[in-house]
Formats: sequence, C-alpha cells, structure tokens
Amino acid sequence: MIIRPATLLDVGSICVLAEAQADRWFPKLVPDYTKIKKTVVASVSASQHFCWVAEERGQLMGVLIGLTGDNLWAKKQHATIALWTSLFAGGGIALLRKFKEWVLSRPAIVVAGFTPDLELDSRVYRLLERNGFKKSGGSYLLLRG
Repeated sequence: MIIRPATLLDVGSICVLAEAQADRWFPKLVPDYTKIKKTVVASVSASQHFCWVAEERGQLMGVLIGLTGDNLWAKKQHATIALWTSLFAGGGIALLRKFKEWVLSRPAIVVAGFTPDLELDSRVYRLLERNGFKKSGGSYLLLRG
C-alpha cells in the first residue's frame, strides 16, 4: 500500500471513487459529475486543501479530501472531510492519520471535522475517536489546543 498526495493524473480515478460513493449512498439524489470533478481538481491543485490517495498494486483504491476555508466562529480556518473512502483494509485509517498530521502541521487550521451525511459502520466512528476526533452533535471534530 502506498499513501501519497494526489496529483492531477489521479483526478479521473478519484472521480470514479467519488461517483461510486454518490451512487451508493445517495441513490435519490442526482449526482453533479461536473461539480465532483471541479471539486476534485481544486482539492488536488490548491495547497490549502488536502487530497491524498491510497494505492495498491498501482491502482487507486482510496482517497481522503479535506477542504479548508474560513471558520465562521474563529479567526482561523477549518478543514472539513468532504470525501473519505477506501476499497481495502487499512487504507482508510492510513489516509485519516495523514490528514490529522497535515491538519496539526498547519497553525492556520483551528478545527477539522467529519460530518457523515448518513449512518456509517460503528468502526468508522471508533477510528475517528481513536485518532483524536471528538463527537460533537452529529460531527467528529479535531480541535487544536
């Protein structure tokens, strides 16, 4: 397994993973594939965002995208996990650990979070909690300080 920053060459594969998640979890919504591609390109291209991939035997098998923006409540920024998926065991946790490391290395980010749009396997929540994310309402937050 290789965990690495995504490049523009990965955009097509990342979009396939994102579209599969949209089709799987939100069958009543009509996915906007143009918006998905724009968001993926922005997350790969802009240094203020996080986009890392998990690769197994040369095939892209996982991705975590964290989008950063101005925090409404604080002077600093927040980072929100927009997409987190892995098709093999160990990929998701490796990506989450890289994301946490990235967040903590950026003093401008005061809070990072994950707010699932639907109920997930309880193991996902335990992974978040074991890695420092605290449950707050329907979200899991990693607070600086």
